[in-house]
Amino acid sequence: MRWQTVCVCIFLMCGTAIANKGVWQGGIRGGLMHPYTELKDEMGATGSGFVRVGVHRFWFVELGAGYGRFDGNGYGTDLWMGETRVLFQTSIRKWIHPIVFWGLGAARHSIHQLPAVFTNGSDTSGWVMTIPVGIGVQLPFNGVTRLELISGYTYTYRDDL
Repeated sequence: MRWQTVCVCIFLMCGTAIANKGVWQGGIRGGLMHPYTELKDEMGATGSGFVRVGVHRFWFVELGAGYGRFDGNGYGTDLWMGETRVLFQTSIRKWIHPIVFWGLGAARHSIHQLPAVFTNGSDTSGWVMTIPVGIGVQLPFNGVTRLELISGYTYTYRDDL
């Protein structure tokens, strides 16, 4: 099964819109997570923190970690996530900065309620590799504070997560 993070995320971060090599940024994010399964799914909440460093004019590398929980009809799962992302961010105007990201990560899952349909012999907790991708926009408020609105999809290498 794959799970999907559909977010309207809020990021509070320090830094500039152009990636100055070696300049660090950081922030927090919160949003909604929607599992994409064969079962009846419900939205869950997610929160995380991140640090970003500029590596080239429009390129950033981001390290993040966080927690999320989603439930559905007959199942419930906790996820502790860690990701490394590559971000491309440009500027259309002074006040709007489109973002594209992709990366690799790992998630520690703990399934509290097993669904009626699950993979035989699978563990209820363990680690799984993830691949996050997404798009968004950054809206600067001032020289140090920004709001980012993003939507992403995360593929997991597990069928019954």
